Amino acid sequence: VVPSYYAEKMPETMKPVADMLSQRLGIPVEAFIAPSYMGIVEAMAAGHVDIGFIGALQYVVAHDEFGVEVLLTVVRDGNATYRAQIVTRSDHPAQTLEDLRGLTIGFGDIGSTSGYLYPATMLSMAGIDPETDIRPMFLKGHDNVILAVLAGDVDAGATFEGAHTLLLSNEYPDIAERIRIIALSEDIPYDTISVRPGLPDDLKQAIADALMDM
Repeated sequence: VVPSYYAEKMPETMKPVADMLSQRLGIPVEAFIAPSYMGIVEAMAAGHVDIGFIGALQYVVAHDEFGVEVLLTVVRDGNATYRAQIVTRSDHPAQTLEDLRGLTIGFGDIGSTSGYLYPATMLSMAGIDPETDIRPMFLKGHDNVILAVLAGDVDAGATFEGAHTLLLSNEYPDIAERIRIIALSEDIPYDTISVRPGLPDDLKQAIADALMDM
């Protein structure tokens, strides 16, 4: 899996999934937290990772360049798509994307669909070059981006829609009032669960069945 948020807790979170897969498949299964979004694609291409939880855009690269195959896709609350958001603190003077020129913007990972790729495109469409017209900071996780916005370490941040309320509402009950959304992306397909090329068809079906049961 990719280090999307709460990265330090992900090995603990993923261990029960690996254990259940191991029981169902009858072979050892180990959870691996990739150092970056594209790192997991490279690991699958090299045969070091068999099952990857990867974003839609990473899947396109993985499929086209390395033959990685999608097994399942995420659906949340009946939705097969989600959106990226760019947010500021509610007391920040920036109101539009154009206002972010020259400012510091926090992103998750340079390979993250909603944490960089779509927001960077949104900035480009607003006439802002994401490489030269802003000061980007890559913070390795959607939760880290929101925390940086709250702390004033960055002027704005890019995450998936609702990240501030979904990730931090327990720690910051008033977070909806402290964070202001200034832009939302078009719809993005949810993440995939994909497998490396070369896995036997019966094993792929067993993996899919086990994950669906979970």
